[in-house]
Formats: sequence, structure tokens, C-alpha cells
Amino acid sequence: MNAIFQSSVCRLGLPKRLLPSLVLSALLTAPFFEASAAQPYAGDWVRVAEHAPFAPRDTSEGVVFAGRMWSSNGWLGENRLEQDLWASTDGLTWTLVRTNTPYDGYAEMTVYRGEIWAVKGSVWNSADGVHWQRVAEKTPFGARGYGELVVHKGRMWQLGSGQDVWRTKDGVRWDCLTTNAAYGARYATAAASFKGRLWVMGGATEKTNTPPERLYKQFTTFQRRLVLGDRHRLDPRR
Repeated sequence: MNAIFQSSVCRLGLPKRLLPSLVLSALLTAPFFEASAAQPYAGDWVRVAEHAPFAPRDTSEGVVFAGRMWSSNGWLGENRLEQDLWASTDGLTWTLVRTNTPYDGYAEMTVYRGEIWAVKGSVWNSADGVHWQRVAEKTPFGARGYGELVVHKGRMWQLGSGQDVWRTKDGVRWDCLTTNAAYGARYATAAASFKGRLWVMGGATEKTNTPPERLYKQFTTFQRRLVLGDRHRLDPRR
């Protein structure tokens, strides 16, 4: 780099006494520009509302249904579970649709066949968010934590909280497609249906990683994604 800068200084007719300063400046700024160039553009985010009318929470569920965004339930901390349902057309003004939601507190939710569905240890659905009917009293996979409910190939799928994968067309009868999914016995994954396949991303297991993770030393978290298809004996055509 010294030879390159020295040649450039000579061509520009700059005093050679400036060479050390120029080299130092280049060394300090080059990593910054390289790092900046490597970062993908994340888009512009605008804060729509500083304070939502519902309490700060996590583990809530959200769907888009009937032209509105819906947010339901959530953990408030200190073993407090809030069971409510809110809706908004713009993210700024929210309407409390109902309190004391009848479905499981940590139910996964999706939109399927023109209704909102809430699935966990039981199965519920609603055509308007106000009136709910219980479709099934119990599910075969039970009230496990941190699963995912997605719609794929005209069916509802429950996966991502263990190595088993379930599918249903009516919420009553659930078919187990595998008890040994390739992504292992992880939970708290993200799952999606994209380009005709199911995608499973992230998640964790309750065992210490080697070396231990910085924030969650008792867990191992995953950064890889897995596509489920015929290779893993999950036939999306069935």
C-alpha cells in the first residue's frame, strides 16, 4: 500500500511529507467502507405509533385478515398472561375486539379458508374475531411450546416444536407425516410456505452449546434454514 500511495502522491504533485498521513487515513477508513458496502440495505422504517394501546408483551400472535392486522394474547412478565384480541387497519388506531379470548393462551394463529384459526392444545376458529367456535377439544400433539402454524398446499401444518410434523384439512383430524424431521428436536423456529415448499429457520434446543452462547448459556440456537420437501419424506402434494 505504501508503494501505491507514494506513486499516487508523486503523480498528483503532493509533498512526500503527506505520505504517512495519507497511508494512515487509508488504513483507518478502508475497513469502514468495506464493512458499509457489505451491509445489505434494510429499507426505511417509519414509527407509526409510539405507544400502542395494549401492554408491552412477547409471545403474542398476529395475522392479517379481512383487511386488518390482528394481534392476540401475550406474556407480560412475572407469570402474567394477557388474553385479548386487537385489530387495526393502519397500525396507528387499534380496536379491542374482545377480552378473555377462549382459545389457548399461547395458541398459534393463521388464516385458513376465510377464517382465523387458533391452534394449541385445542382448535378454534372465527369468521369475525368476535365469535369463536371450538373445532376440536384436543390436538394429538398437545399444548407444546413455541411451535408454528402455517398454511401450505391447502392444509394447515403444525411444526417447529419437536421432530414431528402434523397436517390437517379441517382442524379435527390431524395426520402425522413424520416423527423424525431432519431439523431435529428444536423449538421456537420460524416456519413459512414459499415457492411450493415449507421452510424452517432458526430455533433452539435446551442444551449447552460448545462453546456456550453469550446470552443464553443453557441453550443452543440455530442460524441455518432447512427446506422440507420430498427428500425428507414430507410430500407436499398429499
